[in-house]
Amino acid sequence: MTSGTLHVERTRMEMAKIFQEADRLGGTRAGTEGEGHLVSQSAMGIAFRAAKRSFDIAASVVGMVVLSPLLLATAVAVKFTSQGPVIFKQKRYGKDEVPFTCYKFRTMKIDTPPNVPTRVMREDKAVMTPIGAMLRKTSIDELPQFVNIVKGDMSVIGPRPMILAEYEQIEARARYGANDIRPGLTGWAQINGRDAVTVEEKARLDGEYRRNMGFRLDARIFFRSFVVVLGRFGYAEAKEEDRQTCSDFSQEDEAGLCESPSGGRAA
Repeated sequence: MTSGTLHVERTRMEMAKIFQEADRLGGTRAGTEGEGHLVSQSAMGIAFRAAKRSFDIAASVVGMVVLSPLLLATAVAVKFTSQGPVIFKQKRYGKDEVPFTCYKFRTMKIDTPPNVPTRVMREDKAVMTPIGAMLRKTSIDELPQFVNIVKGDMSVIGPRPMILAEYEQIEARARYGANDIRPGLTGWAQINGRDAVTVEEKARLDGEYRRNMGFRLDARIFFRSFVVVLGRFGYAEAKEEDRQTCSDFSQEDEAGLCESPSGGRAA
């Protein structure tokens, strides 16, 4: 074997090692655009994850400080309008389906059957506290999850954390590859129908986010979430313009290529 051939072979082996490491670190293969693009995508993926985590911590700390009067007022209101703890703790699935303790303001009475998804309860007034429905519709009940975000259990943006008993939703997410990232305070499914979409559709949307997560998409979800919450979308049929697919951002996605679409007692 000539020295030139040996050099080519060594180069090929070194490049193979680089691609394997890029895959391990979360690089995205971009069709036939070449091996160099894979490395750049991997580097961008690392940068995105670092920036995402930094944003999560900063946004959560700022959120807890700015919203401290609201958090305190809500805690007092929960305590004095129903018996039971202010904070409801529940095991939910996190990244890679590893359970963690999720925090929420309690919105249901303490004798409500445990581990029943919100979509099954259907906001039953018999089990809700006097202010429970209001906390749910305004998403104020989710604010204690700032603590989960700082701890690293959750992210600001991501699929909502699943109750351990929601087997159908968990299996559906697995089919779309959406169980291996941190769950979020808000997500792509939440701004595209919230609880008004089916289990399968919600899982498909979570999978869409997983494939296309990046700076631009996270920013879009973040700001759109305020519109959804303030407009109380998701308790009625979602409007067509609120159910846009990833085609809207496929040309500017930072972390991957856009692909065609193929609550326990959540107190």
